[in-house]
Amino acid sequence: GRRLVITGNKAWQASCDVRQRWIATNLFPRKSAPRQAHVFLARQLLAMPGPLSSGLSTAAAMSLFTNLTGHDQAQWLDTTDTASLGRLVIVMLAPVITAYEHAMTDGEGRNTWRTDRYSPCARADAGTYLAFLASLGYHLSAVEQAVADGTPYTGDTTLAGLLVPEQPEAGAEPGGDIGNADPTDGGDAGSPAQAA
Repeated sequence: GRRLVITGNKAWQASCDVRQRWIATNLFPRKSAPRQAHVFLARQLLAMPGPLSSGLSTAAAMSLFTNLTGHDQAQWLDTTDTASLGRLVIVMLAPVITAYEHAMTDGEGRNTWRTDRYSPCARADAGTYLAFLASLGYHLSAVEQAVADGTPYTGDTTLAGLLVPEQPEAGAEPGGDIGNADPTDGGDAGSPAQAA
């Protein structure tokens, strides 16, 4: 049991690092979001699960917000008047995703993968969030997949694979432009590459 906890803790931390790099390089540079992002956002704001009720109001002021999105709150606010509707969904996802990532990685959030410990992000909520990222093209690690499936994590023999940084798809736009987007972009052109 102790060996599994050590392995799980390492796997969770490694997966969090990879996931946050993927979010920064594959999600926030997009010009628009696919329909499942609209659905996820609406359901989250209506249900207001723990990570959002406790962290949404402060998410945009966190350094994690800037690290994940590539821009601070003021820079994002400057773009809202001119951004396309599709790009505005990406903007609205920013504090939601930051709140989840904070609840799943900070302090007791490191216990999110476990079934026997408290986490500020309930395992079911984390599973919904991870399944959403997977629907956008993020490749879940074994420990993340266990959380998404609602099953206990029993170990992972491919931990080393988590340490390979994610690369954006060839031709993907860098995250430098947060303003106007092409209104004809349906959100599929910027689909992220699957992790190896």
